[in-house]
Amino acid sequence: MDRWFEFLFKYQPIVFRRGEITFASGLSTEWMVFLLAGLLIIALLGYARTAAHLPTRTKLGLIALRTGLLWMLLFCLLRPAVHLSVVIPQRSFVALLVDDSQSMSIADEAALRDDDREVDC
Repeated sequence: MDRWFEFLFKYQPIVFRRGEITFASGLSTEWMVFLLAGLLIIALLGYARTAAHLPTRTKLGLIALRTGLLWMLLFCLLRPAVHLSVVIPQRSFVALLVDDSQSMSIADEAALRDDDREVDC
């Protein structure tokens, strides 16, 4: 079961237990609630004036499906992320590059020009 979970969500379940799910979109909670309510209203208005006379239960089911689809789309657009306050061992590293080649010891032209200006004065 853990392999399926890791396949679907990229991380093991322990990461989700220790972490906190956040949204990286930058929208505040008030805007998220406003958008969700707006999507519900759009779905309701979409079926309020249908030409076909459908039973009420069918209309409610279609409204629920459309609203759920719009909410899932909004959820994906809000860019969900898992925030961990601990470092995962052997997954964090720092790369350090030091270039000590001969080309790094050649002086820049701008530095040479500045030296010439000081001599000319």
